[in-house]
Amino acid sequence: MFLQSLFVITLAIGKLVDASFFRSSGISPPVVKLLSKVGDDIVGQRIIDELNASNVETSSQLFHQGVGSTSSFTTVIVDEKENTRTCIHTPGTCGELSLGDVESLSQQEIDQIFRNVVHLHSDARHTDVSLWMAKEAKRRGIKVSCDCEKDRKTKALDELIEVCDILFTNSNYLREYLARLSYEKELVTGRQPLSNPTITVKQDGRTSQASPLNGQQMSREKHLIDTYVKSLSPSIYFSRWQDQSAIGKEVVVTHGSMGALHFKQIKSSKNSNTSGGDESKNVIDIEFKDKNTVHIRHSFDDGVESFDNLYEVYETGILKDVKVVDTTGAGDAFIGGYILISTVQLEDRELKAIGSKVQFALETGSFVGGRKVEGPGARTTLPTGMDFDHLGSRIVDVKSSLQTLLGAFNDAKE
Repeated sequence: MFLQSLFVITLAIGKLVDASFFRSSGISPPVVKLLSKVGDDIVGQRIIDELNASNVETSSQLFHQGVGSTSSFTTVIVDEKENTRTCIHTPGTCGELSLGDVESLSQQEIDQIFRNVVHLHSDARHTDVSLWMAKEAKRRGIKVSCDCEKDRKTKALDELIEVCDILFTNSNYLREYLARLSYEKELVTGRQPLSNPTITVKQDGRTSQASPLNGQQMSREKHLIDTYVKSLSPSIYFSRWQDQSAIGKEVVVTHGSMGALHFKQIKSSKNSNTSGGDESKNVIDIEFKDKNTVHIRHSFDDGVESFDNLYEVYETGILKDVKVVDTTGAGDAFIGGYILISTVQLEDRELKAIGSKVQFALETGSFVGGRKVEGPGARTTLPTGMDFDHLGSRIVDVKSSLQTLLGAFNDAKE
């Protein structure tokens, strides 16, 4: 089977754009394009045919079918008994998009590529090209997102995650990567590493201090708090080192059977540290606002500057009735569903009806990812527009159906 992150994401979006709820709600669904390289062999042609059949355009100047070349593909072997997955990659000869491909374009061709574009997403694999495209998109006022899986040890990726408006990541991917980047910056700036945080929790009008989270047997409540704290680390990195440009930056962290969290910094204040203390301050206050919304206030200093940041956190669980067959591509399917909703223009009455566009996008992503895991491979059970129509013909009906189908964050059965 062919498996590439962007391939699955574009398919996940393209299969949904013909849902009738877009037309009935007066919403213009996005046009989806893939920028990549494939061979002119049977695999490459099947890829193109599947993309086109799923409402994904392959006519861009940066979608190449190399003459006389073969396509790369990955065979995924799933062992249901052992619950393991083995990926065997077969490299093709078609190559990958390079800076040379981009820099050889004329200004007119670049303008054509970005015409009517409202969102650019990268999987951060080809970091030089991804960064070039992201900078060009930002220059044109286009929102940029990227899916960062790991430390690829390139300066281009370091810059890309700072340039992007929305960062998608798994719960475990970025901790060591961001710790390395912070350590390097601390050496240059003379700032102290942050101490272990003191954590307080406010729920139902009561405030309590969380107990240490490093016990071998962690209760469900402690595990939930630990999840919030660890998932906040990318946002802490951006607020600490990007300063005011971190305001409004979004970080979406997927947590498998727990669901997904969305972090957005909404307030920030910073002051020079004149106390001269030897120990850094690090306090995280978690307040549960309602069923799907949490506020986190993070106050810290690192011997040079002190920060007081406020984050709004949205969350979603997974499908209550999901029957997991194969998780291959589930994260990509989630991203596709999220991007689809985040890019459509909604009127004020529709926004009022659904309450929060971010929450609606999270729930759509969870629905798309949940349906995908019910079949083998990365795309055989990706939901279509017809599947989405079963949720309702109006946006308020779709929202209601999703709330019925999805459980709360961290509410999956053991």
